[in-house]
Amino acid sequence: MVTKQFMVVLTTVRPLRPGDPPRDEQTWPEDRREVVMAADLEAAQRIFSAFCALPLVRAGRQRAKIVPLGGSDVWFVDWSAPLVTKAAADLVSVGVS
Repeated sequence: MVTKQFMVVLTTVRPLRPGDPPRDEQTWPEDRREVVMAADLEAAQRIFSAFCALPLVRAGRQRAKIVPLGGSDVWFVDWSAPLVTKAAADLVSVGVS
């Protein structure tokens, strides 16, 4: 039996300046602040939730990510924290009835 592991990463969101290339994690990854390994998806989601509660993640300055590692053909990717700031929630709710 192959056990799938996950890496939970906390990165700093890089501001884009005029002339910067678009965001592309493969060619220009964000700076990692914290990396935690998890043995299963449930553990990874608990760590991810804890990272999402951090003030800098809630303010949009850092980003939490779950990265699945080898061992399965089924991929689960949750790349960013949920929208938790009031400004972000207001933007999403515009036009929703």
